[in-house]
Amino acid sequence: MRKIMNKAKVMSWYQWTTVGGRVLTRIISFKGTVIQCVKQLQRKTPQYLWDVFVKRKQSGYFDHIKENADDTTVVCQVDYTESYTLQDQDQIQSAHWSKKQVSIFTAYIWMGGSGWDGYSFGFVSNLKKHDKFTVITYLEILIQEIIALMPDVDQIIFFRMVLPLELLFVITWQGVVDSINGTLKRFVWMGVMAGARCSSAKEFVNICRRKTKTILVALVQQAQFDTTEALLKTYFQNIVGVPNIRKQHHINVLNKDVIECALYATCKDKYVFKF
Repeated sequence: MRKIMNKAKVMSWYQWTTVGGRVLTRIISFKGTVIQCVKQLQRKTPQYLWDVFVKRKQSGYFDHIKENADDTTVVCQVDYTESYTLQDQDQIQSAHWSKKQVSIFTAYIWMGGSGWDGYSFGFVSNLKKHDKFTVITYLEILIQEIIALMPDVDQIIFFRMVLPLELLFVITWQGVVDSINGTLKRFVWMGVMAGARCSSAKEFVNICRRKTKTILVALVQQAQFDTTEALLKTYFQNIVGVPNIRKQHHINVLNKDVIECALYATCKDKYVFKF
């Protein structure tokens, strides 16, 4: 603060803004004095340092689990933050962009005893919603694929790094699932530039399947999401919510209706919650 030469100078800055507890998907412009901007940074610093600490703890645990998983354990990293804007070659050349998008759920699994080798997955749908019903649907499909590959699997450990948006540009941890996502998008882009049509999730999947055999790419239909919601909607309406669930980065299932929560995987302070 003492080294700021002109605290009253007016400046502009950009930051992510929350509304009703949800982070907006766009950056908001703010205008104020230098000292106002610095104070805003000061307020965010403690949370930033905590998030970096958690990221490092989770990353270390992630590497440890992969290296020490036994023959009946599968370690799975997932990501469901990406979408792809559909367009054909004529739209690209005319600078007209379609607003229609498809959602992409990516995953990579390591099987115990296999070293660093694993399997890549990309599940694509026309549904743009990212809620608990869509996530459950994708995970159920993924689990069935895992069981088909490893029938004697006894434990599946899921990892997904969730960070505030302001940290996503500073911390890169997702790695392989980001790579899968980028690869699929690149395949489709190359296909479109070569004249292929891509106006739906089905056509997106078809292009990817022609381009790669190493990534298992599948289409998820609307009916599958509807089935999940129909089965679980009433259940979720009546269930008791887990306290401070957004702050818990480690959840261990102890029984069908009992979980153990912690701020991060190796944290000694844990609590058990029964539904």
